[in-house]
Amino acid sequence: MKEEDYFSEEITKKYIIDVIQAVQYLHEKDPPIIHRDIKPENVLICNNTLKIADFGWSNYQNDHWNTYCGTPDYLAPEMILGTGHDESLDVWGIGVLMYELLHGEPPFSPS
Repeated sequence: MKEEDYFSEEITKKYIIDVIQAVQYLHEKDPPIIHRDIKPENVLICNNTLKIADFGWSNYQNDHWNTYCGTPDYLAPEMILGTGHDESLDVWGIGVLMYELLHGEPPFSPS
């Protein structure tokens, strides 16, 4: 992204599909694995395919996680409010990532 600033809709679509498939794989585990920090710095491009990296904040889902973790520009409302979260937290992260790929900055950054 540092070289491109942002990507076209076509390239973004391809990359987001890769991320969705990776996250879907994690969420289908028993118990589901939640990444909890999806952002451009934690996504690698290898042979024109995206791979998720940095599982430092990831964890298995239990009934109701309340751990406050992640990167401020990418935090889901339930993380900020401390109401507990599940794998839908990663869905929020994918949406923020998609916005940033298309616009070159996160949707909630103070720029």
